[in-house]
Amino acid sequence: MDKRPKIMTALCILGFIGSLVVIPTILNSGISRFFSVYLIVSSLVGLVCMVGFWKMKRWAVYTYIGMLVVNQIVMLVTGTWTLASLLLPLVFIAIILMYFSRMK
Repeated sequence: MDKRPKIMTALCILGFIGSLVVIPTILNSGISRFFSVYLIVSSLVGLVCMVGFWKMKRWAVYTYIGMLVVNQIVMLVTGTWTLASLLLPLVFIAIILMYFSRMK
């Protein structure tokens, strides 16, 4: 098995932390029930993707990109979209795609 690049390890750790921290934040935010449930499910999908990235699996890349597209549409429809909500995930994807050929 190929050794996971250090930057991938760092991104995964940040992703694990981010996914776990955001859930209590969502529950205490006072936003609508639908949007809260959607964000929690999205966070859990993100957490599953981090596991896939940790294991250097290509399915995680496809799932993460799909989740990004859906999230952008939901944020546009709900009026919560910001440029940062697109830029940070795009940087994450760009870094991950640099190692796509090493994934299985």
